[in-house]
Amino acid sequence: MVYVAQKNLAIFQELMDTTYRPIPTQDRPCPKGTCGKVRGGCPCVRPGGSPGLPSGYKVKRVIRIEDSGMFERYSQRLGKIRRSRGFAKALAPSLFTQEPNRERFADVLAPLDSSLNEAYLWHGTTVRRGLAIAQDDFSLRFAGSGAGSMYGEGLYFAESCTKALGDTTKNARAHWVRSGAVSATLAAALLLCRACLGKFFYVTDRDPGAKQRVESGEFDSTVGDRAASAKTYREVVLYDPDQVYPEYVILYDRLDGGKTVTANDAPFHLELPVYWVNVHRNPIADPFRVHYTVREKTKDLIQRLASGTCSGSKPVVLDVRRVEDSELWNRYVGFKAGLHQRLRNMGQTRCLPPNELDGRPESGHALTSKLLEDEVDADEAAGIENMDFALNELLLWHGTDAESATAIAESGFLSGSAGTAKHGRRFGEGADFAEDLAKNIGYAPASSAGVRYVLLCRTVCGNIWYTEKSSHTDAHQAAKRSLKHSVLANPDGKGPREYVLFEDTQVYPEYIVQLELLDDSTAAAMNTL
Repeated sequence: MVYVAQKNLAIFQELMDTTYRPIPTQDRPCPKGTCGKVRGGCPCVRPGGSPGLPSGYKVKRVIRIEDSGMFERYSQRLGKIRRSRGFAKALAPSLFTQEPNRERFADVLAPLDSSLNEAYLWHGTTVRRGLAIAQDDFSLRFAGSGAGSMYGEGLYFAESCTKALGDTTKNARAHWVRSGAVSATLAAALLLCRACLGKFFYVTDRDPGAKQRVESGEFDSTVGDRAASAKTYREVVLYDPDQVYPEYVILYDRLDGGKTVTANDAPFHLELPVYWVNVHRNPIADPFRVHYTVREKTKDLIQRLASGTCSGSKPVVLDVRRVEDSELWNRYVGFKAGLHQRLRNMGQTRCLPPNELDGRPESGHALTSKLLEDEVDADEAAGIENMDFALNELLLWHGTDAESATAIAESGFLSGSAGTAKHGRRFGEGADFAEDLAKNIGYAPASSAGVRYVLLCRTVCGNIWYTEKSSHTDAHQAAKRSLKHSVLANPDGKGPREYVLFEDTQVYPEYIVQLELLDDSTAAAMNTL
């Protein structure tokens, strides 16, 4: 999964606005809690109410789902319907996201096969379940557990975002991050899905037996047209998860009390990195600790980072494991939130960036961060878009040995005790990091086969104490006296620069990287002769 660029949110906002309908239904609860189910909705549920029918929705964030296996199953199902039907009679009038409206959203909506009634449809759900669907696809296990099963147990979709959202807001809430500080919670999300209706069974009233009509092979889906019979909504029901591909997750705010959509402010981010396997889990209530071997695409990105930040011998990345650890992550996020609060207490909004410390604009953020800004795939592996530069959050290298790399990934850096992160103390006590891989790789001893271990870490440098001395063994003390959170050492003003951090909670060791230097591999090859 990857975040959609902020500049494209306006397209999704227009799509939601286009498919919004101010029509209350009996599925929406009475905001006062006094009315039962009433055909057409109780008198208390009207647009602009809270928590009645909102007057609209504001798109806060959009996530695109890229899953080749899921899409392949969807494509195969379309092929099967195509061979079976040849073509299918079109629905009239067309769905809101079909022609001609779909042409307005060509930048985000793919071309569809109108001969099979392929369409984009909305599915409302909770945030965590929506992310779980993005990871594992739809499941009929939960079919009928939401708004009901008017047309049998299946997967329910709507052409109107209003209908799809229904009553999802009463489910468990999820936390979101904006500008590095926990600032808001959202409960519900929308999935924008590609779906193939094929030959549909058309019905205008409740029909729990519709599922059997489809399972018999007579039809491929059900269209429940309550707009025709009750002046409410049309919805589509599918009974095969492979007949739908969830393409986008939409995060939104309700517009209650007549509020209108305004320009988007700082972007929302998930409380866990969007590319994590465990992104849908609650890191506080549902702890996890696992290391994943990354995809080849991510490995290639790490290789480009290693090559682009190593001033010495050329590094060759052999293996990369991503660390997904809820305890370490919670500690890291907690440090960031605490630092934001301390800045607010002092009337400040940001820490002084490195380039303002040494007077060289080109030396601002760490080289890894600069390189990632130019990487198309960066947000799939490093989350550069949600790095909090106001806190001098940087991606930095830390060289170590195999045993220490595993220990750090499980317990943190433990820089305040006899931990494995202690090195030469040239610039005071703490854990040493570098933006130049060659600077820190000296701390990573090569095995007999020439393999070295480095960690690619998220680091919060905060307010930085700067020195250009060639050696400053009590730099950490001077920094702490000045209420700084780290040391930036730039020997003789020429570098290579290195960072010393004092607290293990300032670091999240996200990637364990095994690599070799070309010189190492040449030497190892000669030793085998």
